[in-house]
Amino acid sequence: MTKVGTSTELIEKRIAKLNSRGVGSTNDWVVVYTSKCHRANDFEFKTHEKLKKYRVKGDKYGDVESREIFRCGYPKALEALNQVLEENDVTILESKQHVRDTEKFNFRNLINSDNV
Repeated sequence: MTKVGTSTELIEKRIAKLNSRGVGSTNDWVVVYTSKCHRANDFEFKTHEKLKKYRVKGDKYGDVESREIFRCGYPKALEALNQVLEENDVTILESKQHVRDTEKFNFRNLINSDNV
């Protein structure tokens, strides 16, 4: 699974929180890539829209269904993000690749027929 989201927390704190709460019924979340831009929430939701056919249904974050988890690999999620940024002429202020070898995050892209 791949999670696409925004946060105002330090990334280490955010990942620790996701893992300790078992978000997506897992505790092995890893940060692969981060970027900063203005109006990040707007672009987060637009990226989610591009990935909607891969959205995981029913996973909870506390009492709320998580809408940020997708059954797709990192390359698919990054492609969707980059399309949104290009379509909206967004300037990335800062970005970081946190994992050197991203190949192990190239999961199969599994379409959820409920979301097509």
